[in-house]
Amino acid sequence: MDRLSDRLPALETILWMLASAVAFIVFLMFAPGFFAAPTPTLTRTPTLTPPPRATGTPRPTLTPFPTVPNIPLPPPVAARTPLPMPSLAANAEVFAFNADPKKSGWLTNKETGIHWGDRNLHVGYYREQTFQTLLYFDASEIIPGSKILSARVELVGLNRNNLGSNGGWTLRLLPADLLRDWTTRPNQNFRDAQPVADVGAVLKPEDLAEDRLNQFVFAPAQLARLEELVTKTGQIVFRLDGPASGGDSLFTWDAGDRDPKIGLHPVLRVIAVPDQYLFITQTPTPQNVITAAAFVVQGTEFAKQYGTPTPFPRKYATALPLMPITPQPTPANVETVSAQVMYATAVAMTTGTFTPTPKHWITTTPIPVVIPAQNLTPSPTATPTPTPLTIVQAAKRTVPADLYNKIVFQRGARHAPSIWVMDPDGKNLGLVTDRALYETVVARDVVSPDGAFALFNSADHNRPDTLQIWRSDLRQPSLPAQPLTALRAGIAFAPAWSPDGTKVAYVSTETGRHELWILDANTRATRQMTFSTDWFWNQYPSWSPDGKQIVFSSDRGHGGSFTELWLMNADGNVIRKLGDGSQDAWGAVWIKWRQ
Repeated sequence: MDRLSDRLPALETILWMLASAVAFIVFLMFAPGFFAAPTPTLTRTPTLTPPPRATGTPRPTLTPFPTVPNIPLPPPVAARTPLPMPSLAANAEVFAFNADPKKSGWLTNKETGIHWGDRNLHVGYYREQTFQTLLYFDASEIIPGSKILSARVELVGLNRNNLGSNGGWTLRLLPADLLRDWTTRPNQNFRDAQPVADVGAVLKPEDLAEDRLNQFVFAPAQLARLEELVTKTGQIVFRLDGPASGGDSLFTWDAGDRDPKIGLHPVLRVIAVPDQYLFITQTPTPQNVITAAAFVVQGTEFAKQYGTPTPFPRKYATALPLMPITPQPTPANVETVSAQVMYATAVAMTTGTFTPTPKHWITTTPIPVVIPAQNLTPSPTATPTPTPLTIVQAAKRTVPADLYNKIVFQRGARHAPSIWVMDPDGKNLGLVTDRALYETVVARDVVSPDGAFALFNSADHNRPDTLQIWRSDLRQPSLPAQPLTALRAGIAFAPAWSPDGTKVAYVSTETGRHELWILDANTRATRQMTFSTDWFWNQYPSWSPDGKQIVFSSDRGHGGSFTELWLMNADGNVIRKLGDGSQDAWGAVWIKWRQ
């Protein structure tokens, strides 16, 4: 018993420990509920506002400089295919007259003067000014009384930066009485002059774009008015009017100070059946200019007493037999050449020789075609412009044999260049006295060596704003022309055949700058020849007689200020610069024909 009583405290302790463990476990099971906080009243959880997200602001449409913010953007350029020239009737001829840059220009209602000779032709309304353009064409080559079958005026767009979304542009034929004192008349006379007729359709903003050809085609009733002006004076003048109020909307056309090979100047194209001059004989015929001058004095006194005699109509002309001219020494400078031409004109007007040009004159010692540069004083003037001819007519004219393998080019001021010639090494520089020679070699570069095809540039049928190089078959004029190039943008111009007729060198602006390309005439595969870096223009290629070299013009080293002539191999490797670089030079043609 004693041993059992001694062990009971230990057993009791164990039992208490087990009870405590059970109690602790029960406590853990019910303790969370005992200590839990009272359940709160349920309320609507507020909707969270997400933080603002950064949104990109759309980039504004770039308004070309220098437009003002209130000019609405013009509509997209509408697709348009240039109208084809009508087919030629029997005995009809095609005439193409370039606008005279010295007698064409633009004016505004805020200025009293007129901007003659500017390369821009502004028309429309801009910053509270109304702009108009004047175009002057000398069509006296058309014989009075000729039947005009069709006519159109062509202009090429230059800039639409200030073009709005509204307005119309109209070409208006002006009366002949404005021709008197044309370039000295007040601005007001031209702005308010009543037109003879409105020519063609009114152009809308969607018809206007850079490098796009706009055509104003004469309607039949308007052709009759054109015939009247041709018969009366032979001088044709137009005014181009645009929006004159409302929102700003101004468009600019090209006045054409670029080379004639491009053809971007305003042109009046006429198809007419020429009439014939009526010839009369003047009696007596003065024997020399002194006698003729006396007749002029006598006529002046007669006019003072009895009034001015009525002049012969333009249709009447006078004719004399062949008249030899006394041989003259080689002119000392360009001014002497001009003086001799003026003297010949004076003799023609006073002694009654053939009108309008003394074709019956002959010279026993003609003025040389080329005058060496060292024989001239350093003040050249512009070479006279010949009567316009078609490409085929010009290409058929004779080229002097001693000019074979020479390079003919234009030099000087762009608005009044003179024609020069030099050897392929840049030596023996000389002035060309007959501009018709340059027109002939230019035409020969675009007519294939076999005479079968002619090259020209015109709008792509699917991309009216893109100009492609086209080829027409001269053997079958009725066949439509075929495009040779396939530009996706820009313009192609100044094509030139290789001597063997297998390749064509030309200029393309598809890359953004004027670059030279070569095209295979059979496969139409193309290859870029120049790659501009610090210059912008590579223009007017022309092949050497052996087809191994090409002469061209470029503004390399001048940053667009003017161009010089350069020589390169047909593989594109530039060899050297030609000339001294003292004047702007361009439009070179390498003569590769012996007749």
